[in-house]
Amino acid sequence: MKQFKNLLPRTALLAVIATMIATGTPLLTAGCGGSTSQTTSMTSGMQAVKTGRAVFHITWSVANPANSRLIPQASECIEIRVLDGAKVLRTKILARPATEVTIEDLPAKKLTNVIRAFPNADASGVAQAEGRSEVEIKPDEKIAVSVTMTSTIDHLVASQGGDVEMDSNPIILISPRTIADEIVLIRPGSLRWTSSAPGIAAVDQNGVVTIGEIYGEAIITATELESNKSVQIPIEVGDAPE
Repeated sequence: MKQFKNLLPRTALLAVIATMIATGTPLLTAGCGGSTSQTTSMTSGMQAVKTGRAVFHITWSVANPANSRLIPQASECIEIRVLDGAKVLRTKILARPATEVTIEDLPAKKLTNVIRAFPNADASGVAQAEGRSEVEIKPDEKIAVSVTMTSTIDHLVASQGGDVEMDSNPIILISPRTIADEIVLIRPGSLRWTSSAPGIAAVDQNGVVTIGEIYGEAIITATELESNKSVQIPIEVGDAPE
C-alpha cells in the first residue's frame, strides 16, 4: 500500500479503503517481495444463503387407508428424503406413532420430497408404499408438505391351485410382491377372499378352502385391499363319476 501512503494522510487512506470494501472494489495487495500482486474480492462468500423449513404431518392408518394418504397399516415408520435434483439434502425417519417432523435449513428453491413407508421402525425391509411431491421453500417460512403415497405391491403370488381331492381342505397362501418380485409385508386381514362357486369350493377370510360335494371348477379370488391387486386361483375338484 506504499503508493497510498505517499499521496494521502493516514485518515484519508483508511477512508478510501473503507469505501472500496463497501462497494466491492478489488484491492491491490503486494506479495512478500513487493513485485507480485493478486486481485481478491472482499465480498466473495459473504452473502448468506436464504433458507426455510418444511413440515410433514403424518396420519397413521388404523381402519381407513383413505384417511392416511395410503400409509399401509403394517407400516411402522415413514422415511422422508428431501432432494435438490439428484442430491439428497436431508433424510428423516418418523416412527409410529409420531405424527409431525420439521426439516430445517432448506435452501429457498423448488425441492423434491420422496416419502416411503417401511415395516420396521428403522426404515429397514421392503418399502410398502411410496410417493413424491415438489415443494417451493420460501425464506424464513414454514411450508406444509402434502404427499399421497401408493402401494409398492405390483402383483400377488398364490401358493395353491390346480386339482384337489373331494375330502381335502387346502389353505391358500398369498405373497404380495413388488415389480422387482420382492415380498411386501401386509397386515393380517388385508386380503378379501371370494369364490365363483362356493358349492364346489368355498373359501373363508383366512384363505382356507372347503371343498363341497359337487365336482367341477371354482375360481378363488384374493384381493389385497390397500393396493387393490388381485390374483385368481382355479380349483378343480375331482372328476365327475362315470
